[in-house]
Amino acid sequence: MNTRTITADRPEVVIACKDRIHAPIGTGYIGSRFFPAMRVRDTANTLYHKTIDDDAAAQEARVATASHERATITNGSTAYTTTEKPKAYQIPEADVKKYGSIEATDRIGITAACRSVYRKHETDAATKIITAGRYNAGAYLTDGQVLKGLQTQAIRIGRYYGRTVLAGSTTFFQNFVAASDVSAKITAMIGAGGITLDNLKQSIAGDPGVAIQLLRAFLPFDEVLIGEDTFWAPSGKTDVGIVARLPSIEDTKSVEDFDMLIREVPVFGATPWYYPDEDIEFSARSFFDEDNDCNVYKAKGFYDLAEMNAGAVVLVKLNVFETTTTSTTTTSTTTTSTTTTTQG
Repeated sequence: MNTRTITADRPEVVIACKDRIHAPIGTGYIGSRFFPAMRVRDTANTLYHKTIDDDAAAQEARVATASHERATITNGSTAYTTTEKPKAYQIPEADVKKYGSIEATDRIGITAACRSVYRKHETDAATKIITAGRYNAGAYLTDGQVLKGLQTQAIRIGRYYGRTVLAGSTTFFQNFVAASDVSAKITAMIGAGGITLDNLKQSIAGDPGVAIQLLRAFLPFDEVLIGEDTFWAPSGKTDVGIVARLPSIEDTKSVEDFDMLIREVPVFGATPWYYPDEDIEFSARSFFDEDNDCNVYKAKGFYDLAEMNAGAVVLVKLNVFETTTTSTTTTSTTTTSTTTTTQG
């Protein structure tokens, strides 16, 4: 049985494992919805894109010999510089038999390396969006006024292109459904359906599909995106949610069509991704390490994140959290503990 990989670039393995590389973990990757991929052939260049134009008032009347008043339509430009994001994994030669074959080992190693690059993209996307400036400027959603507050924020971004989206971490949505006006809506909808609020919170963390469908039934949003806490609930900002206008998945399915779209309508962001190969965004390579008797798998991604219309995204802060307090009463013979769950 062959237990040593070849020394070569492995684009064929990346293509074979593409579904595994992009498979959601936990509640899924959502960063690519904010920054869809654009295939670029230069590692550094400029993106030209549409921006929001001020609405100019139409003339009420004009003199026949006078020229029409004109408003100038402008576009924007954003510079990008793609940088290398690498990751390497190794699998001991002695472990190859556990996976059945060297071909299976190659797939496992290259999938892991490419997924690390993709997780880096998710980290970068969250960091780019949840900035200190946006967070400090974000509106608080106070208990009883959460749905009204979301509508206000959605109206603010109405002129940007795309679908109206509410996004956030698992923690954000678990606390979101506990807000009094939100939980009242949910209870009214599912009270007779055998689903409790606790069931809904659990589904947000484990299998968010049901929760997303239910939330969309009464929220003024086209889409609900639930991201993993690892990326979207940063320390000190676990209360943050995101209101955005984003292109649909259909809009971004073709990188060529998306490139044309951003020139015509104001889109939030994009990922200029340097493609080393015509069909894949990762550069992957394998080799055998003689000194350590390991099969080594390396992957690289070359990308940057470009905000083209920053105003298409606003943050909100959920001022509603479940807190648990425990009080202890001691008598001469017994000790009693009482746990109380409150919202505040």
